[in-house]
Amino acid sequence: MRALNIAALFLCAFVPTVALAAQDRGMAGAWMFQAASMLDSVTDYLSNRIDVSGSSTQNNDRSAGHLALAGNGIIWSRHELGLRFRDTASRKEGDGEQSLALRYAMPLMGNHMELEVEESEFRGVVKEPGQQLDTSGNRSFYRLTATRSLGSFLGVDLHQVIRHTGSTRSVFEESEWVHDSSHQLSSIGLKSSSERELIGGLRASTHMTAVGGMEYHSTEYVDGETEDRAQFHRIELAALLQRQVLNWDLNLGGRYQFAPEDLPGSERITVGGSALISGFNGQAVTGTEGGWLRFNAASPAWHVPFASRFQSSLSLSVMRGWAPDDTDNDQRLSAVSAGEISLNINSDRFRANMTVGRLLNSDRSDVVVPSAPDVALSLQMGI
Repeated sequence: MRALNIAALFLCAFVPTVALAAQDRGMAGAWMFQAASMLDSVTDYLSNRIDVSGSSTQNNDRSAGHLALAGNGIIWSRHELGLRFRDTASRKEGDGEQSLALRYAMPLMGNHMELEVEESEFRGVVKEPGQQLDTSGNRSFYRLTATRSLGSFLGVDLHQVIRHTGSTRSVFEESEWVHDSSHQLSSIGLKSSSERELIGGLRASTHMTAVGGMEYHSTEYVDGETEDRAQFHRIELAALLQRQVLNWDLNLGGRYQFAPEDLPGSERITVGGSALISGFNGQAVTGTEGGWLRFNAASPAWHVPFASRFQSSLSLSVMRGWAPDDTDNDQRLSAVSAGEISLNINSDRFRANMTVGRLLNSDRSDVVVPSAPDVALSLQMGI
């Protein structure tokens, strides 16, 4: 009997303990399952709204790379968020720059608001008679843009654009402070655009932009300060013709700008350089007035042999740009011409691009035709 009493006492103490332990394990398992489910839900939610990408570009002189994050509708619908880190360097010029930029856009009271903020650090070399100085500095930049639709009239869409830009810049030579500069630019513009289907499968789009504004610039040196204010106006016309022929996508586009007076650097039109086409070997042509014409041809995509996940295509481009030559007293329009060929390989979230471009002709005294073409290899991958 005594043995039975001891066994009963042992069971009374042990069974609740086992039950509680099993209950705890069940609660822990349920908690782990809920946490995993929540993590999967968050991952699925963000994967449809966030895109992470990176690219690297190498050519004869310059290397560049960037890492970017873009988000759309993460918290509120139609709100856009972007982050970008960029690093560039030139072997020939000995300069380079690193920058981190933030972009946020959202609808507000019938307007599309966009804020851009960027912080950057740069380095370079200044060559003077008998010496060479290392330079460095930093730059802060912001831009606020408000775009509002004014409706449509006879198939032409009208938009009003108000923009304010500000930046500060500090420059050092051999670690010694040289100057600080500040720049402010405010503008208001009217944009009109239209798209039409023409005969023979030809599609045409036209754009016209009229902009007026004011620029303020100040620079502080050791021995004083300078200030400058100026107004500016410009009109820009752009057109694009597109058609598909034998599965090749062909387009002919152009842009021209008029301005009655000198323009800030950000408002000048670029008619030649890497921003338009490769082959200029680091040179660029801008002007207050001028334009360019460009023809592009893109082949249909075909599967890469023994790698069916990848597709390849070929692109061809030729362009010609005109702008006044500042070294010419007559300020005549001088032209530059360039061409490039590009081989593209891409899959779902990967893209490789090899481009060969060459400056074909230059009527300008400030642009020299390089002895060798520009060759660039670019890799881009989404995460």
